[in-house]
Amino acid sequence: MCRACGRPGRFEVCPGCGGEAIRRPDDSPETVARRLSDYHRRRALIPAGTPRLRVDAIPPPGQVAAAISEVPALAEFGRLLARLDWVTGLYVAGSLATGDYRPGVSDLDLVAAVDGPVTDARDAALTALHRQVDAAFGGTNLGCVYVDVERLTAVDVRHPTWTHGLSVRRVLSGITRAELVRHGFTVFGRPPREVFPPMSDDAVRAAARDELTGYWAWAARRPWLWCDPVIADLGLTSMARGRHALRTGTLLTKSAAIEQAAAPPWLIAHLRARRRGSPVVSPRWRTALITWRDARRTVREAQPSVASSLGRE
Repeated sequence: MCRACGRPGRFEVCPGCGGEAIRRPDDSPETVARRLSDYHRRRALIPAGTPRLRVDAIPPPGQVAAAISEVPALAEFGRLLARLDWVTGLYVAGSLATGDYRPGVSDLDLVAAVDGPVTDARDAALTALHRQVDAAFGGTNLGCVYVDVERLTAVDVRHPTWTHGLSVRRVLSGITRAELVRHGFTVFGRPPREVFPPMSDDAVRAAARDELTGYWAWAARRPWLWCDPVIADLGLTSMARGRHALRTGTLLTKSAAIEQAAAPPWLIAHLRARRRGSPVVSPRWRTALITWRDARRTVREAQPSVASSLGRE
């Protein structure tokens, strides 16, 4: 890794900033042996016959790093962004960080830490940079939230965000924060766990409840929205992920959420196929009704009063 910017990889001179390559302090045979020993000790505490639950299905960091290195748009974006001295870190969240990235299907969800607010001049520089990357790597759907390091703990602040070719302002959601501190990957800068506040299981539950009772409650009151196949697919997986987070306090990948979707087998098969990039089309009105009903039910059960009454039963 690079001593100066923290970029991972095998090199003698960092291709991003020209810094000196060093070995991470925990990259040693002794550390690996200790972690393996700790893993086997904890695994022995699990009773025999306990069913396995696929949570996040996060592959080893080396495998994630290899997958990230195969996304040329991210490498180029990181190289260009690192030239801006007021950007102190770039982090990968979402499906790419959790090993669930599907080229041509998944978005690239990134978060950058910046030193100070994004002024008009800085915003213009970011817009030009994003347009350059979008033009060179069309179809990657690279998006990035720019968070002032002085406002990391302010959960309601709307930060400058580039998404789908537009510059907007959005909050850094609790779920994205959890992805960063639990599974985030550093392109350059300090590790995300040293930058972003920790997210406990209860904090993950609260973040999931906020999303379900916020945007998704709004969408559930508008049944016509669910005729859009994109909203229908996203709704089914989001409801499954929300229920899982409320129940366990942990995150679930989109692929794993498909298997837990409240949908008939034929629709789950269609979701799997679309996740693989196959152009499978589901019956529009039937799918809309299924997904809308699932959203209404999940949103209702996520309401604090309903959730507390269910917990007492």
